[in-house]
Amino acid sequence: MAFSVSDLSTDWPIDQDAFVRLAIQEIWSTYGKNVSAGLKRKTLNKFGRKINGLIDDQTVWEVPALTETYLTPNNNLITHISSSNAADTMSVAFEGHYFDAGDLYFGAETLNLTGQTPAALSRGYARCSRLRAIDGPAGDVWAHQNTSITAGVPTDFTTAHNVIKGTDNRTQSYKCATTLSYRDWGILTTSAYGIARKQGGAMDFELLIKLQGETAFTPVYGQAELDTGATSFFQQNYKPYVIIPANSDIRMQFNPSVTGMQANGSFSMILALDREFANE
Repeated sequence: MAFSVSDLSTDWPIDQDAFVRLAIQEIWSTYGKNVSAGLKRKTLNKFGRKINGLIDDQTVWEVPALTETYLTPNNNLITHISSSNAADTMSVAFEGHYFDAGDLYFGAETLNLTGQTPAALSRGYARCSRLRAIDGPAGDVWAHQNTSITAGVPTDFTTAHNVIKGTDNRTQSYKCATTLSYRDWGILTTSAYGIARKQGGAMDFELLIKLQGETAFTPVYGQAELDTGATSFFQQNYKPYVIIPANSDIRMQFNPSVTGMQANGSFSMILALDREFANE
């Protein structure tokens, strides 16, 4: 018997929300996937900041590189964490994704820092979406590839994939970007953009997505244009919600009119589980 829209999930209250329901139906009609937000029962909130931005397109994150160098399948090269302070030995929670046969799988683990000496993760990863220190680190804590470091800091920031700015009293990473696994679909509900009032100027923001098998990021929605002399904060509430397919990367970028401006950004989504993988 043919599968139809009427067979899609309505057995959880969240799946009966009008706009979630519309997203579920659109995922089926466009991609042929039967998903349920109720089965997943999880939301995802990502936020980041960039201090001293350059006049160029760059990710809202704290690694001193314009944007992340995304690893391609199946290069799981993120293998270590280290601190710029030799005294840091606290536990750090790592969240990321690794490739297996071209698909992205979520993984998480906790390990102890060994100061400026790299501590090895239990496996290699291709993405690092979040780092969180159990206690406040004195130094900056880096997630990076097994390449050259100096005093715990990668010498080539294209090999760095996240950082906790412990030198700014941070206990977790501020990276406005994330990745969805092969079985998780995102239903994007809001995004927010802000300019810290430390320096006057204007700033353009965009939320971008990279689909499985593609190399370029493309806009999810229109550009947000802010100015400290007028509107320095804007929140976009999406109705209808925006669909982020499984196996995708999503990031927020900005471009300031003046060097040295600080950007803040966030986005939120409801996660929906592909029912094909519900028993995994």
